[in-house]
Amino acid sequence: MNCIRTLFIYNNDGVIVRAFNAEDESAKTYANGLPYIIVDVPDGVIIKSIDVSTLQPVYDTDSTIISEINKLSAKMDYIAMKCGINMANVCDVLEGNVGSVIDGTSDTHSANYSKVYYYYLTGLWNINAVVEATTNSWITKVEYNAIIKAKEAQNVANTNNIPVVVAQK
Repeated sequence: MNCIRTLFIYNNDGVIVRAFNAEDESAKTYANGLPYIIVDVPDGVIIKSIDVSTLQPVYDTDSTIISEINKLSAKMDYIAMKCGINMANVCDVLEGNVGSVIDGTSDTHSANYSKVYYYYLTGLWNINAVVEATTNSWITKVEYNAIIKAKEAQNVANTNNIPVVVAQK
């Protein structure tokens, strides 16, 4: 998972006033006596404020940035799966097994594993769609279990246990 080290300047109520790339050497000069915190922000995570009592970021777990193209792709792939069409073959992508590191492993997965994984973890597909992907041979039972475990891990991470750099004033 990629992270962006970000410097957040906030007011006494924890409202974020400004954010800067913390790798930029001049970022701290903007703070100039104001309260700030440096956080490693993982991709796709939004920080909505700072808890001034604990000096920890408050994550926005309700919003996920998903493009309209991703939403349409998820719908198209769901319809194709229900009709028994393997989109990996239609789109002239590698047939059979492909290597994937989407879940942190370099194991061999089914051609549609990364799609199902992404759609379920971003909320574009629900659990029923993942079950149907298994039933329609888009993914294997082992891959189904891996996806479910990844979602459980994501839910734990969304309870504000995302890695944070020590707060600074």
